[in-house]
Amino acid sequence: MRLIIDRFEGGVVLCETPTGEIITLDKKGLPPDAREGDVIDWREKGVRVLPKATARRRRKLDEMFRRLWK
Repeated sequence: MRLIIDRFEGGVVLCETPTGEIITLDKKGLPPDAREGDVIDWREKGVRVLPKATARRRRKLDEMFRRLWK
C-alpha cells in the first residue's frame, strides 16, 4: 500500500492512506532516510521510500502553491 509520511511523533510515524485515513506505524520499520512528505510502499515484508513518486508529489504541490499565490 502506498502511504505518505505525515509526521514523526516519538517512536511512531503517522501516515496518510490513499483514502485520507491516518495510520500509525513503528518508526523502527522505516528506512533511516525516510522524511516527512515521502511516499512509501508499505508491505508486510518491509517498507521502502519511493523517490520518484515523492518527487512527483512535491512538484505537484509546488505547482498548486504557485497557482494559489499568483
